[in-house]
Amino acid sequence: MTVIICGLMPKYDENLKDCRILSNHFRIKTTVDYHIGTVTHKRGDFPTYIYGSIRSTDDSKVKKIAKSGAKLVGVSSSRFKGNLYFFAFDIASGGNHNKLSFVELILKGEKISSHLYCSDPSVDISFQMGEKKGLLFIVAPPPGELSDGFEATKKEIIIKANLKKAGFKAARLKLTDLFADEEAQPLKTTARELEEGIALPISIPDGIVFLVERR
Repeated sequence: MTVIICGLMPKYDENLKDCRILSNHFRIKTTVDYHIGTVTHKRGDFPTYIYGSIRSTDDSKVKKIAKSGAKLVGVSSSRFKGNLYFFAFDIASGGNHNKLSFVELILKGEKISSHLYCSDPSVDISFQMGEKKGLLFIVAPPPGELSDGFEATKKEIIIKANLKKAGFKAARLKLTDLFADEEAQPLKTTARELEEGIALPISIPDGIVFLVERR
């Protein structure tokens, strides 16, 4: 099991009484120091909001993976089954490719990979599996929020989806845009083509929901 926590170690329970169970179990303590700073790791660096610093009393089980200056801001602990990653800074990418690479590095180290991909990281893509059919969701943000700052009302993106990993096993696929006009034709493709990548024109902003069926 892999757990990723971002923020500071809790000091109180839901009744605002002193409670440091999590901190004591993992032997990880944090100190509040909110500011904007540069986080460095073995593959690079990036600016971000920093919540505080980390101190560990178990160097044999806690690995240092990120710093801001001389202060420790990212660790991984293997005290129990699996790994706990604790970051005392904002790990949300916001379209920053350096932060995306850092998160991908962590996931790759845990052998975790997504079965979905979009060429523009600002476009959200998800897949929901039903009993025999599935839904593929694609959501494009308003103008000015795309990663390349492109202000046009239309754009072509590349999406990839390994539906077999998501539980949908079919060689030939039919994708029906549920929001399109009645005369619009379904998109016919194959599982292999979708896994390799298909081009898709989108409006900005836009939301597309494909009904995914066997054909």
